[in-house]
Amino acid sequence: MKKLISIMAIAALMAGVSYGQSSSGGHGTIVKGVSYFDASGNLIVPVLYADSVVDSSRTEPSSSSLITVGAIAAGQLITTNTITAVDATGAAKTGYTLFRIWVSESEYGAPSTNNIETLSLSTGTAISTEVSNADYLYVTSSNGTAITTITATAAGTNYINVSVGGSVTSEAVVLTSE
Repeated sequence: MKKLISIMAIAALMAGVSYGQSSSGGHGTIVKGVSYFDASGNLIVPVLYADSVVDSSRTEPSSSSLITVGAIAAGQLITTNTITAVDATGAAKTGYTLFRIWVSESEYGAPSTNNIETLSLSTGTAISTEVSNADYLYVTSSNGTAITTITATAAGTNYINVSVGGSVTSEAVVLTSE
């Protein structure tokens, strides 16, 4: 019984619960001179206060991306595009940002090299190549932007997709040779 009580007390401390009468007292500490047993000798179950586990100051800023599709190079199937990290209000964010950048045949689709000869990235650092010429993990330069150049094999529509955290943006890239 003593071992079980010790294990329960340690588990309660690890969970960050408060013992005692108010949410401001204790926060996971055992206070000297306070009985944690009722009159029958049963362990009093600690009270878990919301303020002992939720830290509202530790919120993750919301991020997204803005894709600016460039003009098609005259007589070629090439477009240079700018991807910019933006905050929840849509304002450009400076600083290094991890993007997942991929091209697909449909909006928000699976990575595909169909009709894509090359997808090249500049102004940052490729961290991982998931699918050559189609899907990359990429860290932007310190200004929060990445430049992508897409070269197609034929006229058509492909999509450039960018993920920042859980947010995904997709833009159509219509490539023509005219």
